Amino acid sequence: MIRSGMTRPSGMRLEDDTVFVLGAGFTKAFLPDAPLLVDDYDASSILLEFDAFPTARAALENEIDNLNPWSVDLERLMTRASAGMPYDSDAGSSEELSLLFSRLKQAFESRLQSARDGQVYADDLAAFASLCIDRRTTCVTFNYDDLLDEALWKTRSISVHAPGVPYWHPDGGYGFFCRPAWSMSGTAPAVRMDNAAMHLLKLHGSVNWRVRLGYSSPLSPDALVHSAEWFPRLGPDDPDAEELERHMEPSPFLVPPILTKDVLVREPILRLIWTRAFAALERADLVVFVGYSFPVTDIAARFLFTEAIRPETRLRVVNLVRNKTEEEKLRANYRKALPHLRYDQFSFEGALEWSRRLTEKYHVRDGQRQASTSVG
Repeated sequence: MIRSGMTRPSGMRLEDDTVFVLGAGFTKAFLPDAPLLVDDYDASSILLEFDAFPTARAALENEIDNLNPWSVDLERLMTRASAGMPYDSDAGSSEELSLLFSRLKQAFESRLQSARDGQVYADDLAAFASLCIDRRTTCVTFNYDDLLDEALWKTRSISVHAPGVPYWHPDGGYGFFCRPAWSMSGTAPAVRMDNAAMHLLKLHGSVNWRVRLGYSSPLSPDALVHSAEWFPRLGPDDPDAEELERHMEPSPFLVPPILTKDVLVREPILRLIWTRAFAALERADLVVFVGYSFPVTDIAARFLFTEAIRPETRLRVVNLVRNKTEEEKLRANYRKALPHLRYDQFSFEGALEWSRRLTEKYHVRDGQRQASTSVG
């Protein structure tokens, strides 16, 4: 149901060169338990863990939302813990904050993974994934989760389709040659970079991207491998998951949600992905922002969109808001960077309903709409 006063573009037509820009609201639409930056990250337990660390505890206490108990603004808190303040003069304070940063990163990664145990709108996601592959639509995303990755793979993987049929594969579908973890085995066959039908460009990294043990920043292209339960092992003689884990760093390759993202320039892999995103946006005839709030704090993203998107490019914004105040705030965020956006280019129905209408228009789905517990 569309609220009074809210616009919904009808019958949106995809151009030959379309780019979807996917934010946290996209994942949340298909995976309701997915965390947002302001969310419950088990702050109460973390507070107890840091009871003997006064600087870290004070920083955490200061960020707990009194109106929504135990919710924290993760971006602001992790920025505080990573960057420090001029008055954090002694070494002890810096060590405390470094420990807090690591613990918050762990809590964030845990929330991303545990969300997958909840409800997933699998059929809707599969229909969207199939549409992206069929129309070779680039997806630029700030999301860390691998929900869409799994849907793209299972919906149209090369292993279950005839030659010549468009498909997506993580070995080439991320915009760089990302080998599977089992390729580290000395007995594994050679792996080629798949010519995927479309790219999923993950600007801030991914939970299934892992750094090979012993590699240090800046990372060379062969330093990253992809590892996830949804991607099949090579065969029965493969090293098991536990053995492969010993050859990878414990944490996934992610750009932490902090305000100062110097890692974007420092890491060659990220420069490559951002360059591909720039090129895709620059040639796009239509750019659709889905579930992306266009935060004023993300300066790098702001430059990307304002410098890459041409004035004549058609734009659409799809987001779910709770009231008129949020609606106007979202419009203001976008129009500060893209002032030519018109009111009728905003849709406030949310990503799930939007994707349903879109995939029905292009006859992707079979009419089945239900929530299930897995993407497959």
